[in-house]
Amino acid sequence: MDGSLAEHVVLPASYLYPLPAHVSLAAATLIETLATVRHAQERARIAPDESVVVLGQGVAGLLHTQLAKLSGARPVVAVSRSPWKLELARRRHADRVVNSAHEDPIAAVRDATAGRGADVVVDAAGDPALIAPAIEMLAPGGRLVVYGISHRPVSDFPTFPLYFKELTIYGSRALTPGDFAPAIDLVASGAVDVDGFITASYPLERVAAAFEEYERSADSVLRLVIVPRG
Repeated sequence: MDGSLAEHVVLPASYLYPLPAHVSLAAATLIETLATVRHAQERARIAPDESVVVLGQGVAGLLHTQLAKLSGARPVVAVSRSPWKLELARRRHADRVVNSAHEDPIAAVRDATAGRGADVVVDAAGDPALIAPAIEMLAPGGRLVVYGISHRPVSDFPTFPLYFKELTIYGSRALTPGDFAPAIDLVASGAVDVDGFITASYPLERVAAAFEEYERSADSVLRLVIVPRG
């Protein structure tokens, strides 16, 4: 049967990648997300010693924070309204964490970069209201990566900073097949820490309960995993 949320899925062999035996199936569920994160950062060409801001610290945001650190970026600033997600970002070596519910993130980024602004801002939250402050955070010549998605329009899109600071905006849609093998290696080697990302696992017959749990507790859930069979 084609599709997900099923016991069996039929795919072309070219879509399949072998996993090292020590990588758990729960950890493997994060590899596709990590591959999309890697694809986005490859498009932005993040270089050592560049400053990077990651807006949003859900699963993808936390992976962006880690991968930017692995690329040698510094400082890496993690921004979120969630204290427990910011603590996860801190454990994954974010140089600075900013609770945007209590602190002005634009001022915090300027402080972290000696007033210059960030070389790269990654929007991992997908909130159209964050585009304007993201542009404001960027240094001259900076790059904005629009990773998070939304079907809502951007109502406040300041174009003057694009001209004056000569900014570049990158869209990033999913991944390419070439992103999978490096993502597997990052998880298998332990270079990217995915421990603690899975909030809970549900058997397939309780999939409705899993969705209900996510709707009910979205602020305290990172990722729920559906296990097709025991």
